[in-house]
Amino acid sequence: MRAATSTPVVIVALCLCLGSLALAAQGDSPFALVRTLHVGEEVTDLCFSPSGDCLVVVAQATGFFDTAGWNLVRMLQSASRDLVFNPDGSLLAKRDGVIEVASGRTVWSGEVGLPLFSADGSLLFVGLDRIAVWNVGAWTQEKEFLSPTPLHPAAMAQNPDGTALYVVELGEEKVIVDKWDIGTGAYASAAYSIWDWSALSSGELFVSGLGLAVGVWNVDSAALASSFATLVGPLSQSVAGLADIQLIASGRFAAAAVGSAIYLVSVPNGAIVTTLPGDLTGVTALAASSDGTRLAVGGKSGKVDVWDISALLPYSCSGFAIAKVDWQKGCVTIKNTTAATLDLLGWTISDGAGSFTFAASAPVHAGESYVVCKRVYNPDSLAQGLTIDETGGAISLFCPGLCGATKVSTQTSTARP
Repeated sequence: MRAATSTPVVIVALCLCLGSLALAAQGDSPFALVRTLHVGEEVTDLCFSPSGDCLVVVAQATGFFDTAGWNLVRMLQSASRDLVFNPDGSLLAKRDGVIEVASGRTVWSGEVGLPLFSADGSLLFVGLDRIAVWNVGAWTQEKEFLSPTPLHPAAMAQNPDGTALYVVELGEEKVIVDKWDIGTGAYASAAYSIWDWSALSSGELFVSGLGLAVGVWNVDSAALASSFATLVGPLSQSVAGLADIQLIASGRFAAAAVGSAIYLVSVPNGAIVTTLPGDLTGVTALAASSDGTRLAVGGKSGKVDVWDISALLPYSCSGFAIAKVDWQKGCVTIKNTTAATLDLLGWTISDGAGSFTFAASAPVHAGESYVVCKRVYNPDSLAQGLTIDETGGAISLFCPGLCGATKVSTQTSTARP
């Protein structure tokens, strides 16, 4: 499940909920099945290389598949979970060692624990009852970090500039985040109640509550799965259990494997965006490519489905704002304030009396605008819609499915039209 993207996905599981689907496809699903592989045995882990040209499938053995022709190019008889590549894809770390990808040989086996390469690939962090820091190449231990918390790491992450290491631990109804300055060893820690979503999402691991901030990460699947019942409380009785979880699109979304289904979840609030079918015997592992375009799903039957999820990339819980309201014509101008193309699918405009939700894809390029007028979106045959000129002069823009109904932009007239 490991690729070099963003960081602690354990937090996403806290708000896995049975929400409405915002990413509703018109006709066929926007997500296409690219390939199905069969390895004949239960899949225990998956991992894309940083370039996306290789998919590693772990069952009773470890197979390397090229993603151009989906051919098996190498098979290793050993098998281990919680895989992670170094930044250039030349090394693959597992819980009991490091493999040189080109030759398939083990180049280091000095310590057992959750592995993570540093952002520049020069260090290997191995976490168990302590965090050991190893020099890659020389394979000498440079230092170690000790936590006062007697818990094993459920996830480790490093910020993109390589100055800080985060270790996420799961306690009794709480999430503990330890942080070390890698250069000085300076230590800080924060603990969050698993029920306090606002505190979690406003912590330094997030970007203004909209996505996970740090770049390189790895997660202990077993630790997360065993803690699922505690994390979701009463909801644990209505799901089969969390098997794996993976970040997508720079940490704005995550894929969560629960039972035989895969939920695509909005990270800022845990809302379910859409659902993909998985192995009917149970999904056991996930992996997302680092560019966010592919999602590999492995199951108990030995089947691996590879999905094209690039349709998810334009979606965001932020980026749109009301630029102008023409109260006389009854038109609202919505502007994409970002430097990337975003889609209005799932977004809602409300004037207090009625509302309109974009049920089909409506891409808006960077810096461009989209105009919504009542004559188009409130035809006489509809009981509900936009009136704009008869509501007290307040227009709100929000995204109930992706963003938890947060009103991201509001404009009020100074006088009634």
